[in-house]
Amino acid sequence: KTEKVQERLADIASKGFSPSALTSYIRNPIDFYYQKILKVNEFNEVEETVAFNTLGTIVHDTLQHLYEPYVNSVLTKEILTTIKTKVALEVAKQFSENFKGGDISKGKNLIIYEVAKRYVENLIAHDNTEVEEGNTLKILHIESDLTFKLDIPELDFPVSIHGKVDRVDWYNG
Repeated sequence: KTEKVQERLADIASKGFSPSALTSYIRNPIDFYYQKILKVNEFNEVEETVAFNTLGTIVHDTLQHLYEPYVNSVLTKEILTTIKTKVALEVAKQFSENFKGGDISKGKNLIIYEVAKRYVENLIAHDNTEVEEGNTLKILHIESDLTFKLDIPELDFPVSIHGKVDRVDWYNG
């Protein structure tokens, strides 16, 4: 590796490698090199059909907005029923924010919209089952940024990993 590449790797390492960056390196080191080392990104085309990453963003953002008011609260059947009534509206709102100008009224996009709703409803149903079974479920954090420093004696620069944790729960103590 050239000195410039090593400097760039040290810079990334000190800020922290994200799970997606590590996955990119494992799957395709050349893509990692272009995107993270050279900072060359692909041209973003206008989406006609909802892309997988957009669907993921929509689901994550929907769950964050639905559950955020209940951080540090023990989930109850009533809370989960309230959350469930807001799913369709929140998913539609997130589609409008993340799939700008896209039509979700028909075709593949309508199917993807229904899939997003189902993902969210399934998580709520899972939480509801936990509560019905007598488990105590308290949300401590939603979409929290975490960083962890790794001690690698063979390197003369700091290495960190970082990422966003979807949700941290307190479960039965």
